[in-house]
Amino acid sequence: MNLLGVSGISSSFMFPQESTLDNASEILSSLEVLLCFVKRTAVRDKDISIKGYISKWVKLSTLSTHEGFARFLNIDLRLKHLVALFEFVEEQVANLKIKYIHEKYKKELSADMKTAIMNSVDFEQQTTTKEIIPAEAFALALKRFMLRFLTLENQKEMEPLYVYLSVSSNSKTGRCQGLFE
Repeated sequence: MNLLGVSGISSSFMFPQESTLDNASEILSSLEVLLCFVKRTAVRDKDISIKGYISKWVKLSTLSTHEGFARFLNIDLRLKHLVALFEFVEEQVANLKIKYIHEKYKKELSADMKTAIMNSVDFEQQTTTKEIIPAEAFALALKRFMLRFLTLENQKEMEPLYVYLSVSSNSKTGRCQGLFE
């Protein structure tokens, strides 16, 4: 069994159970809370263990009671690993959830859309121009978009995708706002 509570990654990601999705999502939520808390407390020592950091804060004590998240605490992970850990778990959760996105988001692309994407994304990884998006970065941005927005109940269905892929003035507040108030 891996850290997300899944036995045999390849087969479990092909046919995830509801409990697997819930567990992985809860781990991701716990990591987000921890990330936001670390950001707010301006930690100076990046080599503090995650387990040690959590034990110092009463507001974070509930994180260690979550069985799935508690598994991470038994590994020698440090605060310097937190962003990489979050991104890793987020990618695994996205892999699970993307398969179950509502059918209304699975429509075919028009020929014009395909052409625009081909002209904007560097699939052959040969270009160094700033106007072309590397294919890996584009795929990661789309995966994160699908996880963060299309799996929500109250998303704005008619809002264009570029709104989420561009830098907005609201991005300065971050997703951490309101978690500890």
